Amino acid sequence: MPAPVASRDSVRIGGFCGFWGDSLTAAPQLVSRGRVEYLIGDYLAELTMSLLYAAKQRSGRKLGYATDFIEVIKMVGGEAKAKGIKFITNAGGLNPKACKAAIEKVYEERGWGEVKVGVVYGDDVLKEIGDLIDNVPHRKSLTTANVYLGAAPIVECLAGGADIVVTGRVVDSALVLAPLIHEFGWSMEDLDLMASGTLAGHVLECGAQATGGLMTDCLETGVAEGWSNIGYPIAEVLASGEFLLSKPPGTGGRVMVEGVKEQILYEIGDPGNYIVPDVVCDFTQVKVDQVGNNVVRVSNARGKCPTETYKVCGTYLDGFKVSTSIIVRGHNAEVKARKTVEAIIKRVERHLGISLDETRIETIGSDFEAVVRMAAKHQDRKVLQLLANELISAGTSMAPGTIGFTGGRARPQAIIRMVPMLAAKSKLPPKIQIGNGAERQLQPSGGPVNIHWPHTTERVPVVQAADPHEFSPCETVDLLRVCYARSGDKGNNVNVGLFARNERYLPFIKHQITADAVRQFFKSRWNLPSTSCVRYDVPGLGAFNFLLTDILGGGGMASLHADNLGKSYGQMLLQMPLLMPSIALDDVRPSKVPELQHFSAECMGFSGKGFDFVVHISKHVAEIILNRPKEHNSLTDEMMGSLTRCTDLLTNNADVRRNVRLVVLRATPDSRTFCAGLDPREFSRSRAVSLAENVEGASNFVRVLTQLARIPQFLVCAVSGRVFGGGWGLLAACDMVIASRESTELTLSEVKLGVCPATILPFVIRRVGPLTAVRLAALATPIDADEAKAAGIVDIVVQRKTDLDSALQAVADRIRLSEPHAVSELKKLAFNMEKKEMGTAELTRSVATVIAHLRAGKEAAEGIRALKQRREPEWASVHVEVPSVVGPGINLKTESRI
Repeated sequence: MPAPVASRDSVRIGGFCGFWGDSLTAAPQLVSRGRVEYLIGDYLAELTMSLLYAAKQRSGRKLGYATDFIEVIKMVGGEAKAKGIKFITNAGGLNPKACKAAIEKVYEERGWGEVKVGVVYGDDVLKEIGDLIDNVPHRKSLTTANVYLGAAPIVECLAGGADIVVTGRVVDSALVLAPLIHEFGWSMEDLDLMASGTLAGHVLECGAQATGGLMTDCLETGVAEGWSNIGYPIAEVLASGEFLLSKPPGTGGRVMVEGVKEQILYEIGDPGNYIVPDVVCDFTQVKVDQVGNNVVRVSNARGKCPTETYKVCGTYLDGFKVSTSIIVRGHNAEVKARKTVEAIIKRVERHLGISLDETRIETIGSDFEAVVRMAAKHQDRKVLQLLANELISAGTSMAPGTIGFTGGRARPQAIIRMVPMLAAKSKLPPKIQIGNGAERQLQPSGGPVNIHWPHTTERVPVVQAADPHEFSPCETVDLLRVCYARSGDKGNNVNVGLFARNERYLPFIKHQITADAVRQFFKSRWNLPSTSCVRYDVPGLGAFNFLLTDILGGGGMASLHADNLGKSYGQMLLQMPLLMPSIALDDVRPSKVPELQHFSAECMGFSGKGFDFVVHISKHVAEIILNRPKEHNSLTDEMMGSLTRCTDLLTNNADVRRNVRLVVLRATPDSRTFCAGLDPREFSRSRAVSLAENVEGASNFVRVLTQLARIPQFLVCAVSGRVFGGGWGLLAACDMVIASRESTELTLSEVKLGVCPATILPFVIRRVGPLTAVRLAALATPIDADEAKAAGIVDIVVQRKTDLDSALQAVADRIRLSEPHAVSELKKLAFNMEKKEMGTAELTRSVATVIAHLRAGKEAAEGIRALKQRREPEWASVHVEVPSVVGPGINLKTESRI
């Protein structure tokens, strides 16, 4: 069948609105500078309909449409009419006729002359839903039920001369497809053209998301610098179906292949079967090319026969929810904030004698400053209002450092749930009215279009997976180094589109980033037993699309999640580790982790003007250096907080954790005392505070030592000089202690001060055993390095202080042969074993699970392979070099202070 004859070469369409609440500055830039012929505005998210329902009921049926569109018309309606620009929008919502009347009123009041407004309706099927669909879920509770209509009724309005077309619920992409059918005379049976127009609509419908919004590399590309004046998208669609995406000149943002690919992958399920009313689209072969500055060409969408059904979206009320957040600063901020919220929930439940239907607590921040978000559900609004009110009381009755409640006193909101359904197209005729003309009922769509159009382009083959272990050497990188990503919601589901920065990375990505790996990645962050994941290949884009089901806690307004729309999942997935052949990474985007930019081959200081702690990271070795020689390196509360930040960096920073193999704890060379324990001034302060505050201070030191002991890297302490009291705790928390005979002397001296070493005792016992610990502490007798080794507190003794570096290097040479993840698991298991009795079922399960995971891992496979081949394993290819100790007069950069 020959292609249809186009009546013109191209059509320019601008997208000025991606959701109800989008910037009102978009339409003016497109009208004044965009040279567009059509402007489309998408106002309706899936659950916006229930908000419109409430507005319609409150207003006596006068509202129920997106009133922001009326503001747009007031701003640019006159200029648009003068330039012949037409508007197409779904702002009509539940009351498109009222929206039509409001538009006509603006033109009349402004004296802009007559405007012909076409209106599309017939999508609201709440009253007749029972006749259309059998066994409608929650039939009696439904507040809205709307059909997703297609492009045909909009085409009819345009053919009737409409200047503005206002619809109720139509599929978003139909706003763009309709003017293309109208202008080009496309046959709706040409499925590839229908798919091409739908793709143009899919890219335009979310506004600036195609021109630099939400882009992975927004900082690296400079896109963020133009956000204040970001340009909105323009698609110049050709009669062939391909289109050129651009933005108005003189605006911010950027139109790039990467951003356009991200948007194509946004909020889709199966990219080979993207279903809209007019066609089933295959986006797997789509091509995206940069053809100019801020100009991208998109082509090669393919179409399949449309389905016989429309999607119907119903909504109903299901109780109420409330959410609010508190901010806490100071030590252990995250723990204190969480305990505050837990206490308030417990208080309200006890006071009312009820249980909340569901609660969710999410924390953001660090141990020094945290925001904790609380959300809860219940059928009674008053219960949730009491909960929100009670949280305010925590400002004076709970955690110190509580400084604010975001948004003030929270108010409960109705929970609106979505019910997706299917209804036969043959039963649902759309209706239109153009200007003051009569209402018309159009012919309903019939069955599927049983035609086949030959595709003229060859298919891009699906990439085959490749095991990176077959290439040597390899290194581990974050996905961010080799991929871009964007995610969005599909009801209670989330899609994550992932595409490679270079297509030669695809085989390694496909081998490792499987559907199960992605499911486990997110499952490990939340308890999501019912979540499943499917991976789809998108070879034309060099991409994969992952669809995660049942992951949003109901999704949208029904969800208690902070991210109830799945916006962050793509960026989260980019932190997933990936093993890559080193040779393939030559041109990969450099790491942008801020911490490493500050740390690499530099020093970072913590605490005080002179920096009481110094952290020095030199590729594979991190040094924590005590830097208070004049105060005998005694520990203050501030230093313990700083040490917590050090351990947090070593444990949680992806780049640091991946690269650092060995951590060394030592004092500066001019220190005559390694560590004298707690600063005497802290003892003085302890007499001036309450017992509870004393308990909290002591608990803090225990937590610091625990965190130090549990860092994933192998931790070695290099000791020279005297060690008193709490300094023993630092030694005992390490995996290995090396001491010099030259000047080392250790004394557990607390009993001489009238106290006992209670906070460090568990760590000392871990090293030397209970009886030896009691003897050393009770007698408080100084011991030298050899005696300390005999007792078990020291592992290796060297003769001179200057020999410590060579001893440390010997340890480094050995640790490079040990696989880092296995070392981390070993430490974790050993730490947990101390709490469990040997031979118990719990311990048996614990150790069996760990070894089973390790045996099945890639690292174990490489270890066995290396053994058989009589070579070193890949992880041993790094050179772990311990730097010479940093001497007195360290040049610390003040900008590196945290």
